[in-house]
Amino acid sequence: MEKRDITWGSFSSYRNEIYGISIISIMIFHFSENVVQADLHGSIRLLFGLYYDWVRSIGVEIFLFLSGMGIWFSLSGHYEGYLSFLQKRVNRLLLPYFLVGIPLWFLKDLVISASGWKQFLMDLSFLSFFLQGKKTLWFILLIFLLYLISPPLFQILTFKENLAIPVGRVLFLLLLIIEIALCVWLQNVHPVFFKRTEIALLRIPAYLSGMYCGKWIQEKKAFHFSFFVLCMSGILLHYISLSNDSPFFRLGNLFYGLFFLFVMVGLLSLTEGIHNTSGAPRGSQALFSFTKGIHPLQSVGGFSLELYMIHVSLRSLLIQMGYHTYLWYNYLFCILLSIPLSLLLHRITTRLTLHLTRKTSS
Repeated sequence: MEKRDITWGSFSSYRNEIYGISIISIMIFHFSENVVQADLHGSIRLLFGLYYDWVRSIGVEIFLFLSGMGIWFSLSGHYEGYLSFLQKRVNRLLLPYFLVGIPLWFLKDLVISASGWKQFLMDLSFLSFFLQGKKTLWFILLIFLLYLISPPLFQILTFKENLAIPVGRVLFLLLLIIEIALCVWLQNVHPVFFKRTEIALLRIPAYLSGMYCGKWIQEKKAFHFSFFVLCMSGILLHYISLSNDSPFFRLGNLFYGLFFLFVMVGLLSLTEGIHNTSGAPRGSQALFSFTKGIHPLQSVGGFSLELYMIHVSLRSLLIQMGYHTYLWYNYLFCILLSIPLSLLLHRITTRLTLHLTRKTSS
C-alpha cells in the first residue's frame, strides 16, 4: 500500500477517527474534572489529576476545528444557497437536540427540582445559558450560531484570495482579533455575563481557525515551520495556564490542540501502516486484526455528536440526583448507558433527517 504522508490533508483523511478520539477525551476529562473537584487522594487523583492538568477539555477545541474545516469543504463545494445549507445543518443539529433536550429539561426542571415550566422553557431555549450560566448543552447552541454566520464568513475568507495579499484572509484574521478583543472587553466591563458565556466565546477562534485552514487541508499542503512554532507556543501557553486560572487559557488551547492533532494523525498513520504491512510483527498483526485497524474510532466518530449530547445529559442528571460521578462505577454506568442510547439517537435522527429531506425536495 502507498505510504500516506502527513500533511494538512491528514486532518481530513482521519476526520472521523479524530472525532472519535475527541469525544472519548472529553468523557475522560469530565471524569478527571469530577475527581479533582472532589479533592480525592491516592493513585486515582494522581492519574486523572495529570490528565486534568495536561489534556483538559482539548477535545472540544479539536471538535470545533474539524467542524470549521468541514464547513469550508461544504461551502467550497456544491453550495446550494443559504437556506439549503442551513436546513441540512439545522436538521442534523437541532433534531437530536430536541429529542434529548425535551426529556432532559423535563426531568431536571419539572420532576427532580420542580422549578416550573418557565425554567423548563428557559433551559430548552438556551436563555438560561445567557441569564443563569447553565452550561449543560452549551456546545449545541454555539455550533448552531456558528452555522448561521458561516456562509457570510466564507464569503469574507475567499474575497480576492488570489491576489498577492489575499484580502479576504487578512479581513478574516482581523475578525478573529476583534472577537478576542471583544472577550477581553466583556471580561472587564461585564464580568458576570462573560463568566456565564466564556466557555463558548473563547472557543469561537477554534472553529474560525478550522475554516481558515480549510483550503490548506483541502489542497493537502505540507506543514510549514510556523505550524510547529504555533504548536510549541501552545504547549508553553498551556504550561503557563497551570499557575493562572484565567479563562483565556482556552485561547492557548487552540495551538495546544494543533499539537495534539498532529500527534493524533501521526499515530493513526503509524497504526494504519502497521496494519497494512505484510511484514509487520506477528503481535502487531494480531492486535490490529482484532481491532480491525482504526475502524472502531471511525464508528465512534460517526455518532460523536449524539454521544456528546447523551453523555453530558446523563452526567448532569446523575449529579442532580445525588450520584457522585467521581466514583468510577457511577461514571462507568454513565458511559455504558450513553453508548447504546446515542446509537439509537443517531439512527432516529438519520431517519428523520432523510424523511424531512425527501419531503422538502418533493
